[in-house]
Amino acid sequence: MVIDNLRHGMKKVNLQAEVLAVEKPQLVHTQYGNNVMLTKALIADKSGQIKLSLWGDQAEFAVGNWVEIKHATVQTFKGERHLSLGKQGTFCILPNGVGGLAQEEEQASKNTVFA
Repeated sequence: MVIDNLRHGMKKVNLQAEVLAVEKPQLVHTQYGNNVMLTKALIADKSGQIKLSLWGDQAEFAVGNWVEIKHATVQTFKGERHLSLGKQGTFCILPNGVGGLAQEEEQASKNTVFA
């Protein structure tokens, strides 16, 4: 999945992206009466950018890391699309900066047909 194809309400979204910016974590009081740490990040792939909301202790990454996100949900907040992990989502940093773009370009070069 690529970021440009994400639409409000989509669930179980899986993608790889590069971290462009990370905001300082902040303590948020949820509608359920809990206090949780919220970290927001801006991520991007070849198609576009989207904000990522990470709850609790999920936010252990830095600008420039490539991340793999699984089972995220697309929401709209203040007119902007956000990707949220919630309870079901998972997040991991890809080793050695391996990103989806390099893998996609390599795969595309293998599939090139010359006439």
